[in-house]
Amino acid sequence: MVILCLGVGRGESTAVSIGEVSLILPAPDGYFRFDGKNKDIDAEAQALLPTTVHSLAYYCDESDLAKITNNQAPDLDRDFEAHFIKGHENTTCNNQDFDKLKAYLIAQLGPDQIHDDIVNQAADSAASRLSKVQNQIVAIKVGETLQLGVFDSTPESVCMATVLKASLATGGGQPLEVVKIMAFSAVHIKGRVLFLYVLSTYQSTTDIQWARSQLLKWRDAVVVSNKSGETSLPETTN
Repeated sequence: MVILCLGVGRGESTAVSIGEVSLILPAPDGYFRFDGKNKDIDAEAQALLPTTVHSLAYYCDESDLAKITNNQAPDLDRDFEAHFIKGHENTTCNNQDFDKLKAYLIAQLGPDQIHDDIVNQAADSAASRLSKVQNQIVAIKVGETLQLGVFDSTPESVCMATVLKASLATGGGQPLEVVKIMAFSAVHIKGRVLFLYVLSTYQSTTDIQWARSQLLKWRDAVVVSNKSGETSLPETTN
């Protein structure tokens, strides 16, 4: 994967390649790329992803960026992520293919769907990978999940949201309980499918509204950036 960057800080745009296709990934307003800044944080982030997922970029706020660059653990109360599915980077997805994917996601992640066994199996796998990275026992348990279903759909995207409760314990210590809202979108761009995620610690319905609105803004920015055809940015080292 080739990573190309233009500018730093707010408004940074990153050109990424999915297979042979170059895409522009604009930074969410007020957020900053943090992958590539701290190898330990990068390793932990990768460990938490399913092995079928390839990360393209992670974004955090200015406070967390300062912690990461100073070798401190970030809070990541709110963050943004962009990924694609491994094995499909060189497969062209046409409009009909994407419509089928949208229908599948809606069917699998609709409000009435429960996948506790699959979710906890994924959590166990992530805990195993994270244990190796941190060289200590890590336990991740996912409790109640609430599928909020589709909140926006366009010909080139579908946006959905989930609220989930999880606990994380390291070294046999007391588990840390957290409730997260995850808004995500599958976006069809230039024959490829890009997955965008907005995550926030959940305290009230305001956080759900924030995550949904931020995802829509980011999705729209990504779509507009890639319709312009401007994908030639100066190459830098990731």
